[in-house]
Amino acid sequence: MTERFDEDGQLTHLLRLLPAPEPSAQFASAARRRYLAAIEARARREALTGLVAALVGLAAVAVSVATVTEPAGLVAWLAEAAADLARWTAGIGVVVALVPPAAWVSVVLGSAAMILWGGSWRGHAPSRPRNKPGARSYSRTKGERT
Repeated sequence: MTERFDEDGQLTHLLRLLPAPEPSAQFASAARRRYLAAIEARARREALTGLVAALVGLAAVAVSVATVTEPAGLVAWLAEAAADLARWTAGIGVVVALVPPAAWVSVVLGSAAMILWGGSWRGHAPSRPRNKPGARSYSRTKGERT
């Protein structure tokens, strides 16, 4: 089946001449509700597809790691990673315990200020560099000058 385009607008004009009642408000709201439900279902399907793809990728990596390394090496690596995590957690606990709360407040407020103001210490966003008058400018295609 091929699509034919109404280039001269004749079909559109004829369709507008046909008498047709306006759809009721109930019909419009039900159609909108169905449309939104379909969009939500599509988003859920996309999210589920992405999750399944990620899990398949993770399983492929796990299988390849298991076939390349021996199980004892994998267990040793996991134990080392757990020990590193415990060491980092203990270190962070010591730093939190030693630094006074007033210092943490100033650090948190300073970080929040930098995030809110976009890290611009000048008070305005950086401007885009502009060409100097009389300077040559080139377009995106190779060799063309504008």
